[in-house]
Amino acid sequence: MDSASRQSVTAGSNFSIKFNTDCKTEKSSSGTKYDYLHLFYQKDGKIYKALDKVSGADIAGKTYIVPSTDIYIQWYSDSSGNKYYGFSIDEIKQVSTAADTTGTESTLPTYEVIEAATVSMIQTSHPYENNMRKLWHYKKRTATRSTLISKKNAYTNAYNALITAINNAISDKKITTTEKANVNTKFDAYNAALADLKETIEAAGVDVAAVAAAAVAEYARAAIKVEADKIELRVTSAQAESLIEQKADSIRLKASKIAWSATYSSMSESGILKCTSAELKGSMKCGYDSGYWVELAGSGRLTGGYGSAQYGYIDYSASATDVDTGARYNGLQVQGGCMRISVNQLSTRKTSNTGTIAYIGATGKFEYISKIQDNGDGTITWWNSTVSFENGLMVSSL
Repeated sequence: MDSASRQSVTAGSNFSIKFNTDCKTEKSSSGTKYDYLHLFYQKDGKIYKALDKVSGADIAGKTYIVPSTDIYIQWYSDSSGNKYYGFSIDEIKQVSTAADTTGTESTLPTYEVIEAATVSMIQTSHPYENNMRKLWHYKKRTATRSTLISKKNAYTNAYNALITAINNAISDKKITTTEKANVNTKFDAYNAALADLKETIEAAGVDVAAVAAAAVAEYARAAIKVEADKIELRVTSAQAESLIEQKADSIRLKASKIAWSATYSSMSESGILKCTSAELKGSMKCGYDSGYWVELAGSGRLTGGYGSAQYGYIDYSASATDVDTGARYNGLQVQGGCMRISVNQLSTRKTSNTGTIAYIGATGKFEYISKIQDNGDGTITWWNSTVSFENGLMVSSL
């Protein structure tokens, strides 16, 4: 547990904010700030910006005193250059020392606000990730240590009672009316204890008890519903939400990251799926909405394009009839604005048997008499023309 997490309530109407000496973000030699931090504070119902777009090593090891005990810290990173430490805060404490960092009236960004119960929650990963948009809120706490311990114990008791009721209800794979009523009663008591704990945490000073209670509220804030045929567990935090729902005939999962490893299949936290075989129904799309893409429909049609434009498709709906024999053939259909074939050799054969030897199309030039003129005196004049072939396909105009 870091020193910031052990910080106790102190007197004073200002916050002293000490940044870690390793703080560093992406900044060009010419001064362009790619990844940066803003510091806001709230006072008399208004928002002020104390630090504006600090980047590089601007804040490394520095301490700022703002005229408020209610602050917001905004973090922004672009899509590249994440080899740097980012930022973290060593300590936030209440002081009576005069503020040395004041700001101009401003507005907060439209990010989702993360309520930070401890100072250690206000930091990036090291090195930090790309495309991050974070806004932490931290303010003075007022509850006492003994109150926190009491509320935490009440929450723990309510949680254990709820889990015991659920285990008893599902032990025989049936949920009776009495068991359902008991679980819902314990669920109501649990929610009341959780709300009471959360309210106390929001008013608490940041000490050892606050850290323990905050961890409970952050990672075990749950809502559990019991119905006739299902049990639903929902766990939420300031940054993620997960859902596990078990019915008599199904299980539903929802989370920011899901991974598994089994004998014949696996999926990593980054979404890479591997399996020995697959049977898919419906449509499957690969690529990017703003780039090239292909989509395989349930009908078997493979469509491709770029952005919102469709360039063409391939399917098996083609048919042709031999007018001499009446024979009908079905096969591959290709539709699009153009088609390019780049191969060393192109071969073909009038058969559907792929084991039959096919003939390679010729590559070269062919001369022919393209025009003959009667001169009227018993003589004629003619003109020669040349056409070029590659792999049996004519590649020159007539």
